[in-house]
Amino acid sequence: MPHYAVFYDVVDDFVARRGAYREEHLRLAREAHARGELVLAGALSDPADGALLIFQGESAAAEAFARQDPYVKNGLVTKWKVRNWTVVVGNEPRPPLLSKKGPRSPPDMIARFWSAQATPALSDAYLHHFEQAVQPQLQRLDGFLGVTVCTRPFPGAVEIVVTTYWKSFAAIDAFAGADREAAVVAPEAAALLTDFDKRVRHYEVRLPKFLQFSAR
Repeated sequence: MPHYAVFYDVVDDFVARRGAYREEHLRLAREAHARGELVLAGALSDPADGALLIFQGESAAAEAFARQDPYVKNGLVTKWKVRNWTVVVGNEPRPPLLSKKGPRSPPDMIARFWSAQATPALSDAYLHHFEQAVQPQLQRLDGFLGVTVCTRPFPGAVEIVVTTYWKSFAAIDAFAGADREAAVVAPEAAALLTDFDKRVRHYEVRLPKFLQFSAR
């Protein structure tokens, strides 16, 4: 399958200015990834003077993405180009991961862990926001299986641990974007928190059994 690299040149203060357009940019990227068009995408760093996006299939998909990208439309990208990328290694189907007992089976589900802190006064506001705004969005995503939200109070603060459950890493990638372990936190949620993880952790759930306890 042919691949195409999209190169972005960005303004000097790109990191400071991208906040207003980042959610829309990530939405487009997740949708392109879910369609199988976008393989990888991310900003260059040290210095943050560009970005690289890898597409597969047809060059028209790469060009269409760049034209509708809010970074491009709002002048944060000063120049972009699409180049045909000849992939020599890595474009062939991967063999299954083998173990002593044969091919390793895929996990039953993936757990995505994220934690944050809020003041006691705002912790309930965050939980309300999650229930009313975040959870309905998650439930509309293919591959989303469920969520638990746990809290732990301690002096002057409340710890919040959110665990979402997913059918596969592909489903997580469609939600989180090219950087799978980057936390997805909307500005209105961040405003209710005093601190939160910028990176998340993923665990393969191998025994998704629920214990039932009976009262004695």
